[in-house]
Amino acid sequence: MTNRPQRTVVNLENLGSENWFESLGDEIPSFEEVCEIVGKRFVAFAFVAGVQIISIAYNQADPESSEVGFKIDDDDEVQNLSLKQFRELVSEALLSTSDLPLEIPATAEPEEIAHAIGNQYLLLAPIFGVRVIDFSFGGVELPTLTVQVDGDAEEITVQAFRNLLRDGVRATLANTRSAAPFSIDVRRIPQAETANRANNFDQTIALLGTWPGPLSLFIRTAQGQGLGTAEKGTLSHAMGLLGEAYLAKGQRETAEDVLRLGIQWGQDAISTAELFITLADARLLDESPGEAIGMLRRALTLGADKQIVLPKLARAFAKCKRFVAAAVCLDELVPNETNSQYLEDARTEVGRALGRNWNGLKDRLQSKNTGH
Repeated sequence: MTNRPQRTVVNLENLGSENWFESLGDEIPSFEEVCEIVGKRFVAFAFVAGVQIISIAYNQADPESSEVGFKIDDDDEVQNLSLKQFRELVSEALLSTSDLPLEIPATAEPEEIAHAIGNQYLLLAPIFGVRVIDFSFGGVELPTLTVQVDGDAEEITVQAFRNLLRDGVRATLANTRSAAPFSIDVRRIPQAETANRANNFDQTIALLGTWPGPLSLFIRTAQGQGLGTAEKGTLSHAMGLLGEAYLAKGQRETAEDVLRLGIQWGQDAISTAELFITLADARLLDESPGEAIGMLRRALTLGADKQIVLPKLARAFAKCKRFVAAAVCLDELVPNETNSQYLEDARTEVGRALGRNWNGLKDRLQSKNTGH
C-alpha cells in the first residue's frame, strides 16, 4: 500500500496583518476624516498600492470633484486628481499588478509564505472581512489556504483567494460608479443573451460587468449558499455570458475569473458545462491545451454536446502531441454535423502525425466495438 504524501500546514494567524488598518489609523492625524471623505477601503487600497495621501481639498457641493493630493512610492512629486479619479487610480493599481507564480520556499517560514502568496492580498483580506488562518502544501494536491468568511472556515486555492480579493476591489470601485447600491436585476440576463448573439459584447459588459465582485463575496455567505438550484443556475449562466463577452474582447484573464465564479455558482449543474467549454476556449487561445483537456472532459461529464466538445478536445490533444487520443475524438464525431474552427486543424495535424496508421486505428476500434 502506497503512503499518501503528507501535507505541511503553516499557521499564518500571527503575521500581524489582521488589524494593520486600525493600527495605521492610530499613527495618522485626521485619519477618520480622510476615511470618511475618501472611503475606508480606498484609503486601504492607497496604502497597499504605495500611494500616500498628502492633502484633500473637500468640495461640499460636489464631493466627487474634491481634489486629492498624493505621492506614489518614493516619488517626491505631489500629484492631484479628483476624488473620483483617485479612487479609480488606486483600484486599478491593485488590479493591474501581475501575480507571480506560486513558489513555495524550502524553509516554509510564515513571512516567506506570505511573500509567495502576495503580501498585498494578505493586507486586503481583513478589509473585506476575510481572515487567513493557515497555508497547506505538499502531496499531489494544490497548495491551499484556510480562510474564514462570514464566520465560516473554508479551504481554497491560492488563486481563488487572490481572485476573491481582486473581485472585492472591482466591486468596491463599481459601487462608487453607480448611483444606486448593487442589486441583482435578472431582467438584464436576457438582454445580455441578445447582446452576445449580436456580437455586442460591450453591451453585455455594461449590463453585467459590476456583478462578479459582489457575487464572489455573496457566494460565501449563508444567504448566498441558501439560494435554490434555479437561482444559482441563473447566476452561473449570467457569469457565462459575461465571461464569453470578456473573452471576445480579448480580456482573457478577466474572462477566466468570471467563468470560474460562474462554475462555483453552478455547482456541477448541466448548465455549468457551457462555462467549462468557454473556459477551455480561453486556455486554447492562451496556448495552454493541457489545461483545456481537463475542462473539456469535465464538460462531457456534465452532459455537454459531444459534437461541440470533441473537436475542441481533439485540437487540445493534438496540440499536446497526443495524436491517438485526438484521432479517437475525431472518429467519434458524426459526419457533416460539426462546424468548428478547431476541426480541420485537428484533422490536419492528426493526419500528418499518424498517416496510414489512422485508418488502421479506426479498423481496430471498430472491431473492438463490434466484438470481432
